[in-house]
Amino acid sequence: MSSTSHRFAFTLCLQSLALLLPSAAYAQTVPAPAAAPAERPDAVQLSPFEVRADDDAGYQAANTTAGSRLNSRLKDTPASISPFTKEFLSDIAATDLESMLAYATNVEREVEDATNGFNNPPGRDSTGNDYRFRVRGVAGSSSVNYAQSGVPVDLYNIERAEMASGPNSILFGLGAPGGTMALTSKFAELRRTRTSTKAVFGSWDYNRFEVDHNHVLVPGKFSVRLLGLYQDAKGWRKWDLNEQKRLTGAFSYQPWRNTAVRGSYQSGSSANNISLPWNALDSLNTWIAAGRPVADATAVPTTTGFGTGNRYTLLSQESLMVNFRSKFYSARAPANTLLSPAMMGYAYNLTGPGGLRTQNFNDWQVKVEQRLTKGLVAEVAYFHNVNRILTRGNINPNLFLTGDPNVTLTTMSGATIPNPRVRQIYLEDNWGRDPFKDINDTLRLSAAWEFSLGRWFGRHRLAGLAEGARQDRVRRWQNEILVDQNNQALSNAANPDGAANQPWRRRYVTEGQFDTYFAADPTQEIVPFTSGASTVRSTFVSRTRSNTHTIQDARSLMFAAQSFWLRDRLVTTLGYRVDNITFDTYGQGRIADPKDPRYTSGRFVLNEWDFDGTIERNQYSPTTFTAGGVLHATSRVSLFYRSEEHTSELQSRFGISYAVFCLK
Repeated sequence: MSSTSHRFAFTLCLQSLALLLPSAAYAQTVPAPAAAPAERPDAVQLSPFEVRADDDAGYQAANTTAGSRLNSRLKDTPASISPFTKEFLSDIAATDLESMLAYATNVEREVEDATNGFNNPPGRDSTGNDYRFRVRGVAGSSSVNYAQSGVPVDLYNIERAEMASGPNSILFGLGAPGGTMALTSKFAELRRTRTSTKAVFGSWDYNRFEVDHNHVLVPGKFSVRLLGLYQDAKGWRKWDLNEQKRLTGAFSYQPWRNTAVRGSYQSGSSANNISLPWNALDSLNTWIAAGRPVADATAVPTTTGFGTGNRYTLLSQESLMVNFRSKFYSARAPANTLLSPAMMGYAYNLTGPGGLRTQNFNDWQVKVEQRLTKGLVAEVAYFHNVNRILTRGNINPNLFLTGDPNVTLTTMSGATIPNPRVRQIYLEDNWGRDPFKDINDTLRLSAAWEFSLGRWFGRHRLAGLAEGARQDRVRRWQNEILVDQNNQALSNAANPDGAANQPWRRRYVTEGQFDTYFAADPTQEIVPFTSGASTVRSTFVSRTRSNTHTIQDARSLMFAAQSFWLRDRLVTTLGYRVDNITFDTYGQGRIADPKDPRYTSGRFVLNEWDFDGTIERNQYSPTTFTAGGVLHATSRVSLFYRSEEHTSELQSRFGISYAVFCLK
């Protein structure tokens, strides 16, 4: 055992022995004033595991749960936490993570400028289903009720939000190192019936409608809440959109004074256009400057040949499939160069109307809270969510605005015909689709104990957590290809997802009319056609080694303590967490046997990639220890210190510590 581990074990033992003295078992958290009014028998007990939005005063939030999982004063929490109150979110008209985090400190949007030279497209596939952001340049994430979720965040059913900057695995376990946006769901309220509606109208045909109705059926005992959202919003770029339909039902039931049961269910769908956040690249200017020369059998200056391999291309406007084998295109600029806005306006999305991500999701949760004594509370909670995502998008991250110098075209029957689009300009690309299913289940048992040991031994709060979480993800990233009547790839049957089998979809633009500048539409059907002895159609096949099926099981234990000394002028915190994680990755291989029922049934193309029944298992047990303190030197000046240490089999031990001077 390392010296650090010895120090932690020794410190933990001392604090635990001091806190668990038998005489403290029935002590109160704070002695009640003698003149305190009698408590009503039907009074609603406040949960130690949450902060009520009604307790915030305007833009000022006094408490947080993002420091210790317990409702604590912000000034007693040695961490960088930025709450967003309900009134503040309303005043800035925030509706989602993007509009809310525009007002967060040290947060910026992830625009792929830090990933592989703009060639990594997380924002354009099914894994980019929610807003991505960075905190101080490092990736951040979001969490709803401290549970994993694959459902995109919208604030219509969110009660409160807190930005916890920096790594905080004590609370969140596995997560992004930049920080986590901790969100709390809305539940039914037992105190009063109320209804609110909201309509938002904005630039670029932005229309959004919300309704929130809370109905108390039995005062102090049972209530229900219904929340709805309808959004039809466009963007500042042509073809951008963000449409949503959501409905949430929630209930709260308090059968006895010390028992509370709450739950909610959400169902919804959304659609948004995937976007290339840059302009088309230049494969045009030198050809235009040369007078748009044409070519037939051989290339001419400012033109380049496609090569001698088959290059099947759908001419979208004519619904005609041709083969550009041994044909030509206008030469590209020496380096990838974006076009000027005079050649193509910035306010137009290159993916066009067909680049779309659709999501269908639902989630539900239920919590049962029991107050065992005045200072001891336990809660059991279960969370389930599933999201089914389908993304249609262009495969290549860079699209070139290109000129067509070809005098003739070759049809799929081999005939030569005049090119009706010679000297015109076009955009083209290969297309694919990305079906993705994300299922998350979390079972959590939490407990909190508050007690006082008197003036000299302080006031203390203990929290414990035991949690089991499973994440099951299945993804099949697919390319569009051409197959024959035997369900085999047309040009290269051994590698069906290869470039030789992929059709191109081309759209000729109307010059100067920038809303026609997009790379065709993947929803346009490629009508089956004959090529030699083959009857050809289009289908989608999995990319090479791009199927993913992973199951992550995590078993977590967490302990946290918060102690108040010197009449609350000194607050110390201590935490320890261990996560036992099992990560199963399903293997894959080609379907090479023509007798394989997956092929004979027509579900898969011969030699397509699919899961082969093998599983690779990885296990590891990361641990986290944190300690900190806040000293309120005066009523307006505080100092706080925090230290964290993380240990894992996958990485060497590392720690984070910092001290901050605060003027309040």
